[in-house]
Amino acid sequence: MKSFVKLTALGAVFALGTAFAAAATIGSSSATTDFYTAITSTTSIGSVNGGVFPTSLAPFGSIPAGVPAANLTDASGIWGGPLAGSNYVGQLASFGPDAPGEVNPAYGYYLYGYTFTSAATLTSVDVLADDTVAVLLGNGTELINPGSLGGDGHCADGSPSCSLTLEGMFTGSEAVTAGSQLWFIVQQAGTGPAGAANGGDPSGLDFLITTANPGGGGAVPEPSSLLLLGTGLFGAVAMFRRIRR
Repeated sequence: MKSFVKLTALGAVFALGTAFAAAATIGSSSATTDFYTAITSTTSIGSVNGGVFPTSLAPFGSIPAGVPAANLTDASGIWGGPLAGSNYVGQLASFGPDAPGEVNPAYGYYLYGYTFTSAATLTSVDVLADDTVAVLLGNGTELINPGSLGGDGHCADGSPSCSLTLEGMFTGSEAVTAGSQLWFIVQQAGTGPAGAANGGDPSGLDFLITTANPGGGGAVPEPSSLLLLGTGLFGAVAMFRRIRR
């Protein structure tokens, strides 16, 4: 009986540990994020794509192979964040607010992506961007809509923005396969001339992805289900101890 109780308790711990270990987080960085292409203008954001924010990959045309994005720094605290376990990224290191010889990126839309390395279930995406960003799953599903620019005094006035209070968020359950991509279309509207050195008009992207169920088999356990599982197993241990007495 004593051995059975020990095995039951061990099984409860193993089951709970396995369920929680199935979740993983991925933060933006030069190691996880690629830059692909951009559609830009030297005059204004209104002259790009007919003044319409792209909500698909079609306006980008034939998308080339991606290259690692550059990590950006923000020691002056212009941007909120970065999110825990992530880093702001951009096409070039000079896009950051504290970059030596900072250069304003051209007005337009910059395409970044994260490639999933295995089948899993995408459960959440948190994102910050300057000025704003749209998030698409590889099949074209728009998970997060871009925020309204408003006065564009800093970043977008609507979520998602570069402010933690205007963080863009997705929660749900989307199946992904190995090699599928999560796309980030970052808008650079700005107020300063494109290409102006030290113009104070940076551009950056920061995200945190959470996945569950790596390998893609079975359903993703919900927190309530995990609680019931743990309660039931530990209750069984208590019952057998009472019987033993």
